[in-house]
Amino acid sequence: MWEPSGKEEPRPFAERLTPSEVLYYFDEPLLFSSDTEHFPTLCYKIDEDQGINEYLVVQSSGDLIERVKRGRISLLSALAQPWCWVAQTDDQFNVKRSWGQSTSSIPPAMLPDQGYALNREHGIVKETHHVISAPFLSLYFKGNDLNRNALPLNIFKTLVDEAYASIWRIFTPAIYELFATERELRKIVNIPIREPAFNSLLIEIEQPAIDVSAMKDPEKLDIEDTNARLRQANTHFLEVAYQISKIVDMGGALNRITDENFDVLAIVSQLAPTDRSYYDLLEISGRTIDKKIPTILINAEAGELLRYAYKAALEDKRTITGVVVEISARSSTFIIRTSQYREITCVPVSREVFEQIAPLVTGTQVRVTGSFIERKRRDRLDVSVLEITGLPGGQPQALML
Repeated sequence: MWEPSGKEEPRPFAERLTPSEVLYYFDEPLLFSSDTEHFPTLCYKIDEDQGINEYLVVQSSGDLIERVKRGRISLLSALAQPWCWVAQTDDQFNVKRSWGQSTSSIPPAMLPDQGYALNREHGIVKETHHVISAPFLSLYFKGNDLNRNALPLNIFKTLVDEAYASIWRIFTPAIYELFATERELRKIVNIPIREPAFNSLLIEIEQPAIDVSAMKDPEKLDIEDTNARLRQANTHFLEVAYQISKIVDMGGALNRITDENFDVLAIVSQLAPTDRSYYDLLEISGRTIDKKIPTILINAEAGELLRYAYKAALEDKRTITGVVVEISARSSTFIIRTSQYREITCVPVSREVFEQIAPLVTGTQVRVTGSFIERKRRDRLDVSVLEITGLPGGQPQALML
């Protein structure tokens, strides 16, 4: 019998898959709806072995079942939900084992052929899901207060807000310099989201898309380069998040977080569950450029360690390299932009530094050290050491101020 990849759920998502309405029968129910204790489902038999039946199970609704019965949707489209379960049951439909899966992980040979509806007289039906592909990025919040039939509105809003802010934080730095303002960026770059799946909360996005119709001068933007930057940003986030999670799982210390990886630690620690969260497990997955990254699993214990590591990193003095993009003579502060396109306000904290910022001009490459303060709009660094590493135009220079 085929066994899914990934971790088996310690407790099956449902106790039984008793058929509520059988849609296709051949010696036994092969396609049927089942009203579980949490939500209605559509169940499709994919395998059996020695008295154990295996089903592909997706969340359903009365409308979806009616569309299947009337031939308005193909069987493949009905099963092509963002998230599914593979359940093994006995002959009485008692669930013995289950795995949460992305539908893209199911072997195509086990799924209905494209275009085929429930009955022959329906003919070939146009697919509403042409390709069942893995999401570009997936955030799956599981457990605790989310294991119920209805998701409380305040919890739903909190999780969606956190996911929204984190997703933009992943992709904005990669393409920030291509737009005049962040407002213009968010107007032109759309992030498609698949239909959320409940019983816990699954948020899946497709690759951000460029809305050319919203641009005044589309020819100025290299779409291919922009897409490459977005793919690289997603890959970087998944790779570093996986490395961080493995270090924590093995009991290691995150005592060497580079500036390049600091944002990933910030995002993951913000999303990770803690002992006080509405959920106790976060699963992160997605598509990368050249290699597959295993699903990242972060429980509440790991989440607490990540929050502690992030707080400690904030309190430590940090050294950041960037380019000066703005200087305020009035307040004697300046703004740098890092290689990750994050902007940081730099504030001199000693008279020595304060008196010697005169040589700075826009475009100067600098390395600054000081106490880091995270802020909503723009982070701040209280600078105790300033080093000019390059002049505008790329000329190298080393000058300690």
